[in-house]
Amino acid sequence: MEAKDCKCCKCGGQAVAFYPCVDPDIPSYPYCADCLGEAMEEMAAAVWPDDKGMQLIAREQARRAVEKYKQKEE
Repeated sequence: MEAKDCKCCKCGGQAVAFYPCVDPDIPSYPYCADCLGEAMEEMAAAVWPDDKGMQLIAREQARRAVEKYKQKEE
């Protein structure tokens, strides 16, 4: 199954990726580009609650991922 065959688990829009894809034992869910960025930022805040530097890096990575998927849609 590919993400393009699914709807976003948050908003119901067209999914572009499954997240998180860390471990086969951890469930992954389909997200649209916008919700993917939010999910990535939420995960970073949970993993590094006291490390603003890592959260900033994760926010930048999330922004890049969203841009990448939005460019593919065009």
